Amino acid sequence: MRENTAPMLPKTIYMLWLQGWDDTPEVVTLCRRSWEYHNSTWRIVLLDRRNLFDHLDSEELAGLPDMPPASLSDVVRVHLLRRGGVWVDATCFCCMPLDAWIHEHMPSGFFAFDRPGKDRMISSWFMAAVPGNPLVDIYCRATRQYWLRNPRLRPVEQAGSISRILARPRIRRLLTERSWLWHSPFVKKVLRVYSYYWLHFLFGRCYRRNRRFRAVWNATPKVSALIPHRLLHYGLLEPLSSPLKLEVSLRFSPLYKLRWRSQGEPRPDCALKLLPETLRTAHERQRTPKMHYVMRSDRNRIIYFINPKCACTSLKAFVVTNDDQIHVDAGKIGKDGAFAGIDKTEDITPYRDYFKFSFVRNPWDRLVSCYTEKVVIQRRWTDVFGTEPSFRHFVRTVAGIPDAASDMHWRSQYLNLVDRDYNIIVDFLGRVEAIEEGVRTIASHAGLAFDLGHYRRSKHKPYAAYYDDETRELVAQRYAVDIAMFGYTFHAATSQAMHYRTARLLPRSAQPNGGQG
Repeated sequence: MRENTAPMLPKTIYMLWLQGWDDTPEVVTLCRRSWEYHNSTWRIVLLDRRNLFDHLDSEELAGLPDMPPASLSDVVRVHLLRRGGVWVDATCFCCMPLDAWIHEHMPSGFFAFDRPGKDRMISSWFMAAVPGNPLVDIYCRATRQYWLRNPRLRPVEQAGSISRILARPRIRRLLTERSWLWHSPFVKKVLRVYSYYWLHFLFGRCYRRNRRFRAVWNATPKVSALIPHRLLHYGLLEPLSSPLKLEVSLRFSPLYKLRWRSQGEPRPDCALKLLPETLRTAHERQRTPKMHYVMRSDRNRIIYFINPKCACTSLKAFVVTNDDQIHVDAGKIGKDGAFAGIDKTEDITPYRDYFKFSFVRNPWDRLVSCYTEKVVIQRRWTDVFGTEPSFRHFVRTVAGIPDAASDMHWRSQYLNLVDRDYNIIVDFLGRVEAIEEGVRTIASHAGLAFDLGHYRRSKHKPYAAYYDDETRELVAQRYAVDIAMFGYTFHAATSQAMHYRTARLLPRSAQPNGGQG
């Protein structure tokens, strides 16, 4: 049997910060940590001006003209890839180990993210290659020839009047649609300018002109560069939308491209606040446990995770009426403060063997309940919504408040049900839409009496009557994580009564949705 002699990807990561790594910007330090955190079995080579030629032959850069740092970095990365390994820009944040994904994405022996823009075939901030890959060999030779044959080139941004002419809308559009013009004799020999994206345009030129180059790239699986660009385009300092927060927490993208220079102060729930959380060690998580809003019955060894506006008064009453060690004035149940000191925010890690349950509600319905009862009837949060806000104003306002700054009555439900790694930690997760069935199941499992009183019933019209197209979509965006995680739609189907997150109640084969919340 013939052995596979294809070269393997060397487990070497190259990162370059020409100024030196002793005093890098905060974002660069964060990105470096992320690669070290996720890739402990890889050799990470930190390059700067002082050690560059410890990893490159001086002949490889011999004869090349002086060039700005960004252009020098472009030349260096192509030459290093010829030896094999992974090139990572210093502003790339790693979200998952390379071993978990890179090998299966480079059957051609080469990988780069695909199509960051209409005028570019690849992104150059992350590239990987096995030693002697033909695409990289051709690319490397083309890079060297480009600079040796055009030693007097200057960045177009420094070309004064030429820069202003090329920036005119019609000309800019022409250069975008026909990026090969950047490598035309007129641009190189007459104007003597080059684009910041010269390396990308050179890739396209090699693809068009060389059959072997083209064959390698055609055999490379295409992964869109728009995915790791997503945080950059959204804004690194802006509070992330719920879908983006879920994407970051679930490591949907293997990495993100950031930038080291940003204007302004980071806001709560922004990318630069949330990304470091993904690098917290188990020891650090243990030192700073996540707190949950719960009601605990030590006698029955159960914990109810409370989501306001999800029948929580009835569910709290179910817990306390089954525990004679919890003293509550039965006449006050259904009134404010009835459970003061019993429902609390606490660390639940000491109670690992307790049975944990919670209920969720359709986000569109839940927000209507919050508005009609808390805002209209009780006139709460007038400093946030005004004295008599319309439902549209209320929704628009809620949509602009990140979860970190939200009251629990309109905060995303999933946040009180997950650990620091965004894993759901309750054993049973029911729907308010099928609350009686859910409580019967809990009572049966825990050996409790089924005693479900109905307190503070919603008295509003069917929730769909409150929405127009705009407010319906605002809620869909604001609570996208709840909607995706719990399987709700605007017109909720209630035939599927409950979600089960673990197999402690039913075997997985018997669970709705295969046990997924």
